[in-house]
Amino acid sequence: MYTFPKQKRLLYAHEYEATFNKGKKIFSDFFVFFYCENEFTYPRLGIVISKKKVAKSHERQRIKRLIRESFRCRKLKNVDVIVVARHGIENENNASLLSQLGHVWDDLVSC
Repeated sequence: MYTFPKQKRLLYAHEYEATFNKGKKIFSDFFVFFYCENEFTYPRLGIVISKKKVAKSHERQRIKRLIRESFRCRKLKNVDVIVVARHGIENENNASLLSQLGHVWDDLVSC
């Protein structure tokens, strides 16, 4: 079983704040991506899915798993990325969410 290593995660509030404040934004139908370069040689990921946006916990976990897996499969440069879920995401199937995530990861690679 694969676990998402701590080294690849944004863990602290100040890391989230720095990315929110300094970062650039990419909007998609179901996500808002905040990203900025970091001083490490690897990318890091933060995920924000509130109960107000996705009420059922199993749906929040499904979406988090999809985001982590799509992030793991991409070769991103040294960036901090925060993915924020938007309303209506819980009704989408996995294929459409992965497709949308793939397009944004490709945009981040080309930046």
